[in-house]
Amino acid sequence: MKRGTALAAATLYLAYGAIAHAEPKAANDAPSVARALFYEARALMKDGKYQLACPKLEESLRLDHGIGTEFNLADCNEKIGKLATAWSGFLSVAATAKTQNQTEREKVARDRADHLEPRLPTLVIDVPSTAPPGLEVKRDGAVVAATDFGRAAPVDPGPHRIVVSAPGKKPWLGTVNASAGTLVRIAVPSALLDAAPVADELPGIVTPTPAGEPGLPRQAVLPFPAPIVEEPGSRQRTIAWIVGGLGVVGVGVGAGFGLDSLRKRERSKEHCVADLCDVEGVSLRDKAIRSGNVATVATSIGAAAVLGGVVLLLTAPRGSGRKEGSPTTSIRAVPHVATTGGGISVQGVLP
Repeated sequence: MKRGTALAAATLYLAYGAIAHAEPKAANDAPSVARALFYEARALMKDGKYQLACPKLEESLRLDHGIGTEFNLADCNEKIGKLATAWSGFLSVAATAKTQNQTEREKVARDRADHLEPRLPTLVIDVPSTAPPGLEVKRDGAVVAATDFGRAAPVDPGPHRIVVSAPGKKPWLGTVNASAGTLVRIAVPSALLDAAPVADELPGIVTPTPAGEPGLPRQAVLPFPAPIVEEPGSRQRTIAWIVGGLGVVGVGVGAGFGLDSLRKRERSKEHCVADLCDVEGVSLRDKAIRSGNVATVATSIGAAAVLGGVVLLLTAPRGSGRKEGSPTTSIRAVPHVATTGGGISVQGVLP
């Protein structure tokens, strides 16, 4: 069976499971309402109206939790670009299916999650160790646990609101944008300024809190710095330059040992007649052979590393050139050497 057919069949199977979960219960209409919402959402999804379908699936899942409804909601969220939410949903379905020994459902859900993972935007919020006591960080209204400071968290593409507050300090807030496949890093200031009345603020240094910001006093806040955005492939390009540079060094070392081998071989001729040599001649020829072996290995490794660096550089994905949802290019160059020479193996997947 082709992969697409298998996924479609598994999707229908999961959908059927959601309907089966929605059997009415005595003195409780919630399952019936959930089933009706599920049917409505499926009809909307069939017509490509995912923006309207997703909220119905969310409400259906809230009223009567079912593994099939959760799978369909994850599928719907992926269609509207909520990649991290969809990824988390597929993983949840896979975990539930595993506990219920539903191997096929687990496999389909994990495959969908694995397919999404390379496209996930991630957000890192760095908090210094000198942060004031009681500091609280919120992302999109949800508190970020202290154990998650400095860790890359998958987020949906689009804007995300970051609010940092501490007792007696000015809040620090702003919005960062995340796009598919990028890592966005925000650094919280090492020292938050003391709170002060708006009248005492110096113009141009701080900006007023937007009206209606939930949970924040109407006072000035610290300016929000520009986030550091790592585009897809930025690390690969850095590694490419390092590998290429080491390769150039390797070629240089090989060339040096090669010249040394030639010089020792020439000097040995003064102590040899044809293949008959005195003690000094034998020693020089042995040293020439050893230098030649080192030259061969070093040059092979260096050349392979240079070629590997070029391959890594040319295949590094670019944030502005890859459309969202396009297949991810994954290439690596693996050098291999032997006493008689060396080479490079290129491994990976092309779109």
